[in-house]
Amino acid sequence: MPLLYATDLDAVGDPAAVLPQRFSYPNDAITQVQKAVEVYQDHYGRDPRGMWPAEGAVAQEIVKFVADAGFKWMASGEGVLAKSLGLDAFTRDSSDIVQQPDDLYRPYYVRDGSGPQVAVIFRDLRISDLIGFEYSGTPAQQAADDLVGRIEAIRTRLQEEGSPGPHLVSIILDGENAWEKL
Repeated sequence: MPLLYATDLDAVGDPAAVLPQRFSYPNDAITQVQKAVEVYQDHYGRDPRGMWPAEGAVAQEIVKFVADAGFKWMASGEGVLAKSLGLDAFTRDSSDIVQQPDDLYRPYYVRDGSGPQVAVIFRDLRISDLIGFEYSGTPAQQAADDLVGRIEAIRTRLQEEGSPGPHLVSIILDGENAWEKL
């Protein structure tokens, strides 16, 4: 969606990116969000509250029309948050548990000017990838125990840090990946 808004936004996330000739159709991005709301309403009979933009792509420039469409939250990936915080990536211990849990597992609030705020949450990439790609080849009880153990380890680390929260371990899958092994 940010690239539909303006392709030069790619340089924000990747200054070394080789960009095409500038392409900018913000009204198409706005229409895409409005159509998503309509489809959701038609299927579920109520307004959506949140969204996972395609590939978790977010930018400050889309906040206004996401908020205007009534979304209260949107989600992105931990890599986007890491870069936003000036990190190359989140560090993980030998058990793959994030070493900066308060940074990753809490909501961030953004707004466009004085408009309504939108919470942004960031998925735990490792846990999401385990569900999307790896647990399908693991015995069910072992996969469930691993998932619960990871979440308990995150909770323990947050408690040890005294981080007040709120906290949310976001497990967000790309739509197609979880179904490939059925």
